[in-house]
Amino acid sequence: MLFSLLRAAAAGAIVVLLCNCSGPGRYPLSGQVVSADDPVQDLQAGNFIVTEASF
Repeated sequence: MLFSLLRAAAAGAIVVLLCNCSGPGRYPLSGQVVSADDPVQDLQAGNFIVTEASF
């Protein structure tokens, strides 16, 4: 149990470090440049509903 907890914590730390290395104006992990006409900017969190089936 302790080993799996440590492994999960290490994996989480790696993801956080990779996301923080992207720099401003870039997407985390992929490093793609964010543009002004990016369709992702039109998304709103209020329109997103998580259902139990999505897990």
